[in-house]
Amino acid sequence: MTKEAGADGREVQTGFTLVEILVAIAVFGLIALAVFPVYRGTFRIIDQTQSEEDIYQMARIALERISSDLSSVCKLEGTQGKKPEETPAGPILFRGEKKDLGDLRCEDLRFFSLAHLDFTDKKSVAEPAEITYYGVARSDRKAFDLYRSDTLLVRERPESGAGGLVLCKGLSSIQFIYYDSQGEAHEEWDSGAGSFKGMLPARVVVEMEFPNPSNPDKPFQFRTGVAVPMAG
Repeated sequence: MTKEAGADGREVQTGFTLVEILVAIAVFGLIALAVFPVYRGTFRIIDQTQSEEDIYQMARIALERISSDLSSVCKLEGTQGKKPEETPAGPILFRGEKKDLGDLRCEDLRFFSLAHLDFTDKKSVAEPAEITYYGVARSDRKAFDLYRSDTLLVRERPESGAGGLVLCKGLSSIQFIYYDSQGEAHEEWDSGAGSFKGMLPARVVVEMEFPNPSNPDKPFQFRTGVAVPMAG
């Protein structure tokens, strides 16, 4: 800023020179260049933290829902519907199958349970329903969404891999491990045929995995175990 003498001899401020303005701009630019990476890193950490919180919340809700369904598994030998024609033909007691969606591990699980979710205002006693868990790959084939189908036995059951609602998004793997009464682990279970005919697993372990964009070699992993009371 320059100063000039006025008519009365006093100094008068006349403004900034071009050099002073250019110097101020240069200094401001240097400060901005130094501060911007800090802000960018802070926002990146905030976004990453929020994303991780969303994954943890989805995993918690999904595992709680699966645990509730499995702890309410029921047997249906000789179960009749409200009408003779509504009696389920050849009911599947409990079936867990290995399945892959490309390079993704996504297993199907189907069983009868008393954990039916009624989204109406109707209040009634627990009714057996067919619960199904299955995955649908996303368009990029790098992840899949987990669906849950819940159908009362007196209604027509949907086709395999259809009729459900999204329970969890963006998984890279879900695996069910079935333990018999002797504590031996099995990758599959079918209560309708084979050595497990008419039997339920004593315990089921659920393992879920989500991709970690910041560190692909260390995905987010979650695990829980559920006892099946009806197995005893």
